Order: sequence, then structure tokens, then C-alpha cells
Amino acid sequence: MIQKIGSIKLTFFSLVLLIVLMGMGIVLSLFPAYTDAIEKMNQTIVYQWIVNTWHEQPLLTTWVLLVTISSAVLFINTACCSMTIQLRTALKTVSVRRWSFFIIHFLFLMVLACHGITMVTGHKQDNIQLCPEDSHLFGDNYRIDVVNVTFSDDPKFLTMKRKKSRHLMTRKNIHPKLNYADIALFQNNRRLDSQRVFMLHPMRYKSIRITVTRFIAKHQNGQQIVGVNLSITRNIFTQFFFTVYALMIITLACFVAITWKPKTQEL
Repeated sequence: MIQKIGSIKLTFFSLVLLIVLMGMGIVLSLFPAYTDAIEKMNQTIVYQWIVNTWHEQPLLTTWVLLVTISSAVLFINTACCSMTIQLRTALKTVSVRRWSFFIIHFLFLMVLACHGITMVTGHKQDNIQLCPEDSHLFGDNYRIDVVNVTFSDDPKFLTMKRKKSRHLMTRKNIHPKLNYADIALFQNNRRLDSQRVFMLHPMRYKSIRITVTRFIAKHQNGQQIVGVNLSITRNIFTQFFFTVYALMIITLACFVAITWKPKTQEL
């Protein structure tokens, strides 16, 4: 039974089904009726999104559930294949190539498991727009205060439409090291940490990550004020996930280097 579950045939059908579902997702994203719901899914925990969106978007939530179930089948298939075939083969004959192949699959299982865990645990909020001296509450009585925002480049980039601004935001026009936000983290009004946060270089405190995704411009009292768009995640598995993901890439690169056999030109 386990050998059938771990068969290459099931692997093939699982991958084909996932590819088809991904294609369906691309098609769904083209319809304005689903665009907002898809964006909201990226801004919160997937489990919470499914519970809150099921009645409003049954087709979209069904698609997400099918993707999740297909991924779970691929996870079980890979686990059975790794334990019954690859591990047995690696133990039978000591070989760097065979052990590398087994380790790649094991790390892939860990990545899938982390994806599954983060779908139902932790805290995630996106698109939090704050200006200097603004605060935001989240989680277990946590609070972030934006102490200061510095944007040294031309502020006209912040008032453009997003597509146009992305096209113009090159290294020549935007200097990431000169643009930042000073953020303080509190819990129960006790200061835990404060850091200078640059774009896509998050503030880290234990399992909490606060990321500046972009800078924004707001008008208050007739003046233009520069603020930040923040993303907050809190999950104890985040660091483990990134570590395993990096190890998988390194192991895959080593496996390619070990097994690579360049073609020799025939004279």
C-alpha cells in the first residue's frame, strides 16, 4: 500500500493536477471580481481567509482548497517514496549521489510542511499604512510605533501610479540605503526593541518580522507627509523555514555539481 502511495505515477498525476490548478489560478486572477479577494489572501493567514471568504467567494475558496489538497497528496507521496525507496537505496550502497538525492527530498518535505503549518498558525497582516507618530496594535498586546520616516529621493515617485513608479524606480532614481523608517516595538507598553528598517530588510524580534514594503505619501493638514506600508508576520516556524529552504537550494546545487557530466566533443 505504501509503495503504491509513493509511486512515481502518483507523483506525475499530482504534479499535473497542480500545474492545471495553477493555470486556473492565473485565469481567475484576470477577473476583477476575484482580484481583491486574492490580494486579501496574501495579507492574512490562509486558514482565516478561507473561513472569512467561503460564503462570498465559493469558487475561489474551492480552488484554494483543491491546491492545498493536491499539495498534501504530493507531500504524502514524496514522504512514502523517500522512506521506502530512496532511504533504502542510500543505506544499501553508500554513495554521496544517493544520499544527496535523499536529503533533497527530505528538505523538500520540510519546506512543504512549513508551508502547511504557516497556513493555519501565526499572525500575518499586510498593507498597514502608517506615518510618523502613528501606532498599530496586533497580536498579544503588541504595538509598533513609527518614530520617524526618511525618504531622501524625489517624493514625486510616491504619488505616481504603481505601475509607472515601478518602471521608474531604478538604482539611479532610488537609493534604498537612504530611505528608512525608525520603528519601535512594544508589548504591554514595555519597549522591546527599536530598529532602523530599510525597504525589504525587515525588523526582527524573536518570531516577529516587520517589513517596509514601500513608501507612501499622505496629505494631512494641507501638507504632504511621507509614511510607510508595512507587513507584519509572527510565526515561530519562519526562521526554520528560511533555513531549510536555503539548505535545500545548497544541497540541490551540490547534487547538480556531483552528477554533472559535460558532453565531450567527438573528433
